[in-house]
Amino acid sequence: MEIALGQLKEQRALLQLPIDAHLALISSMRRIPQDVLLEIFLACLPTEHNALIDFDEALLVLGRIRHWRQLAYSTLMLWNSIHIPALNYSLTPPGILLRFKSIAKSWLERSALCPLSVQSSSCDSNIP
Repeated sequence: MEIALGQLKEQRALLQLPIDAHLALISSMRRIPQDVLLEIFLACLPTEHNALIDFDEALLVLGRIRHWRQLAYSTLMLWNSIHIPALNYSLTPPGILLRFKSIAKSWLERSALCPLSVQSSSCDSNIP
């Protein structure tokens, strides 16, 4: 039992190393003042086009981080532009359409009374 316990403690120590490294990275981000963090968020916005409804783009990524979510969602300027892609309703699964609708609705609500810039793309001519 002592040998097994020793092996488990070694495994735990090895697994703890990357966890500790990530915690060190995260803790420094929590000490950044909100006004500085907001400037960083604004710098993440695209400059050549309106912000995309894309899970890999800055705005939706910021909302995934619990410590940043409230600041990002309550900053109207972050949500004052949107690019709505054309969707092929016959080929897009219903679950994706519902999720897209929910995200677009939340996005528009977050922009509140801020002037809103909306872009839309037309369907690709190769798609029926």
